[in-house]
Amino acid sequence: MGRRGAYRLQRMPATGIYGDDHGHRSLWDEYRFEAQEGPTPALESAWDQALSQVAQDVIEKTHAHTKALLSWHLLSMEEEEASDAIYQEGLEQAALEALTELAAGR
Repeated sequence: MGRRGAYRLQRMPATGIYGDDHGHRSLWDEYRFEAQEGPTPALESAWDQALSQVAQDVIEKTHAHTKALLSWHLLSMEEEEASDAIYQEGLEQAALEALTELAAGR
């Protein structure tokens, strides 16, 4: 999910919020800069909103059986009782963590 989110961010033009000195061409370039050099307190809310939307979009386009398996896995890691329901909050958090790890170069 992290790679899918990164792909989407790479397709979005840079906002220019960090100025022209850095040569950012896409929102992904800007997020990588933020993940590696930040956080920038004034931008945290904006990044949270943008990334949450990307994560939700990625999850929405993920096959139902994949979401069910990932939900089951996430719930079992949290030692919660797994169910047939999709664990939307956990999937979104996992997607955001994967995206941030990619951006930070970890």
